[in-house]
Amino acid sequence: MNISPTLAAMLALVEEKKRQQQEHILAQARAEAVALIAVAHRQARTRMHEAIVGERRMARQALQEAHTRQETELRGHAMNLANRQLREGRQLLENTLLERWQNPASRQAWILGLTARALACLPEGQWEVWHPPGLPTEALDPLREKLREVGKPDPTPHEEAGMVAGLRIACQGAWVDGSATGLMADRMAIDAMLLALLQPEGASK
Repeated sequence: MNISPTLAAMLALVEEKKRQQQEHILAQARAEAVALIAVAHRQARTRMHEAIVGERRMARQALQEAHTRQETELRGHAMNLANRQLREGRQLLENTLLERWQNPASRQAWILGLTARALACLPEGQWEVWHPPGLPTEALDPLREKLREVGKPDPTPHEEAGMVAGLRIACQGAWVDGSATGLMADRMAIDAMLLALLQPEGASK
């Protein structure tokens, strides 16, 4: 089939146009692909950065929580230890008071000290003295002698069930509690004293 030169030129022009269009489409596709890849890279970097930041934040939070738990456990341990030592210290103090009361010499010193305190604090009048059951009558002789020295009558004694050591002295509605229970009543002051004794040397410096 013979094609005229004009038709051949037209066909060649059409082919060239199609080729140019294809190359243009391919170029656009490649450019879009490059752009998509660049966006994907940026998104990936952003997500990776966010993940790293999130992991670091979670790690810091976990570390802080672990540190807080450790501090709480240490405080709890220290508090439990202090409470146990205070209980043991109070019990030791109670036992010591009972031992002193059971010893005649230290019991006499206890009674004389309490008598001097009562003379300084109580109003004029007849004294009433509560003491542990079974206390020998002569155990109150030092108190009676002190009262006679200042012109006061002998006190009226009473046994008090449950009292194990010491005396309670009353006069005209006022009283001085020198019993073991009375001496141990100010728990805050006793605990403060025991804690001061338990504190290691130099800890407060």
